Formats: sequence, structure tokens, C-alpha cells
Amino acid sequence: MNISNIDLNLFKIFDIIYREGSITKTAEIMGITQPAVSNSLSRLRAIFDDELFSRTNRGMKPTLLAQNIYPGVTSALKLLRNTVNEGDLFQPYTSNTTFNIRMNPVAQVSIMPDLVAQLQLSAPNIKLHTHTVLSYDLVKSLSNETIDIAVANTLSSPDYIKRELLFNDNYVCIARKGHPRITDTLSLKQYTSEKHLLLAEEVDKNSNLQVALAENNITQNTIFIGNEHVALPPILMSTDAIMTVTRTQANTLKNYLDILILKTPFDISCKKTFLYWHENESETGANKWLREQIINIARQNRAPAAASKEAMC
Repeated sequence: MNISNIDLNLFKIFDIIYREGSITKTAEIMGITQPAVSNSLSRLRAIFDDELFSRTNRGMKPTLLAQNIYPGVTSALKLLRNTVNEGDLFQPYTSNTTFNIRMNPVAQVSIMPDLVAQLQLSAPNIKLHTHTVLSYDLVKSLSNETIDIAVANTLSSPDYIKRELLFNDNYVCIARKGHPRITDTLSLKQYTSEKHLLLAEEVDKNSNLQVALAENNITQNTIFIGNEHVALPPILMSTDAIMTVTRTQANTLKNYLDILILKTPFDISCKKTFLYWHENESETGANKWLREQIINIARQNRAPAAASKEAMC
């Protein structure tokens, strides 16, 4: 076999087809058309003189030859990436990199203020562009390098999407100080009789909050549902409505709002927030550096809760 004219992208496409079992998904991840993927597969078939993948009801099934060469292909791709990354000495202070990040509302308010302030000192030319978390295309966005990292709640993802736990929060209730009926505790009767504000991410019936409400046969009188934190705090402070949020969200809001943080009168499962990235970026200097900054900030934000023995998960 003459390898001098072989395009390395063919092996990347082979790797993705093998893992995803789909021409369509491979095209989405690579950011190319399905015909382009099919054409690449045809070239691979000619190179190896083998079908490599056959169509079945469950997707593209690898042939025996494809199964035999897959470990070698993945090892070669990893070796190539590691070789390139050895020379990737990231210098944050002089870098003008723009990072694209998908972040959920918790991270937007609890991580970004500290991260941006920190970068102004240690990496003044770096720019951050945040995007709304869309769980259905997070894997695709990480795979085709549309985004560099993501901060989101628990998601179903393949093994090549790596993750690290940032927060494991219990839920609390918050209300403005000076509330006419709530002081330092909150009873179940008060919870059900008060009006509520709700983050849109908690509306889903499978969210930890909605599951707990259903299990305890509790109905909220919700007067406002918002997608962002921008509108909710002013409404909280100008009305007698209350909110059920995570401890991290509550602690962040308390930094600039005069609010009460109260124990929920019923149990709610803890909410996990993860940092996600593609395994290809595990040793890339810039990506690794950014992950370290976010992880350190998350740890620092957890420290006050641990020190005061708050009911963290």
C-alpha cells in the first residue's frame, strides 16, 4: 500500500464512523456534507480493498477488518495529536485566543464574573464568547470544535467526551429580606401558599425540582418563568415571590442582593454541574489552561460553603 497520497482526514472519518455508526452523525461532527463523508468512505474502501462498514437497521456495522484496524487507527491519531500538543506551549499573558464556551445559567453567574476578572490580570488579551447550553448538540459542537468547552448539568455523552464535576449542589429557597411572612425558616405550608419565580431550566418535568414536587404532591403557584438570571433578581426584590434555586446560585445572588437563604421544607435531589471537553483537547495547552482556571474558581466558590458547614451534597 502506498501511503504517500493518503489524506489523514480519511482516518479521522473512519474513527468517527466506527464510534458513531452513522454517516449523518459523522458529517455533523466533521462539519461536512454526507456525500463528502460517503466519498471519503469510498476512498478508504479502495485503500483497504474491503467494505469496512455495512448498513444495518442499527447503523453502520464494522467489518472484521475494520474491527482489526480500529485500535491502530485510534492509537495513531492519538500519537499524532500528542506529538503536536508537545509543542503547544500556551502563553496566556501574550495570547489573543478567543474561547467559545457553552454555559448554563449557574456557571454564567457563579464562574464568569471571577473568570473575567482573573483574565484581566493574567491573560488580558484573551476573549471569552459564551453560548447557551443546547444539550442536543453539545457533543456535536465539541467534536467539530465549534466550542472549546461546555459547563452543563448531567448529560448523556459518549466516552470521548470527558467531564469533571464542578458543583454538586443542594437546593435552597430564597426571598427578599423584609418579606412580610418569611423570616429565618420556611414551612411547607408557607412554601405552598407563597407565589414563586422559576428558572426555565427547572420547568422540565425531569428536573430535580419538578421530580421532588411531584413526589411530595406539591403544586407551586408560579407567577413568572425566566430563561436568564437578569430579570429574576429584580422581580424577587420588588415582590413577595420566592425562588427555589441551587446553593451556588443563592450564594452568588447574595453577593449583590439582600436576600434570605432558607432550607427547603422537603427533600430535593442534588444538582450536578460538569465541565465537558473533547478528549482530543485533553492535552492541548490552551484548552487545558482554561479548564484549570474554571475548575479552580469552582473549588474556591465551594470553599465558603464547606467552611460554614452548609448542607452541600
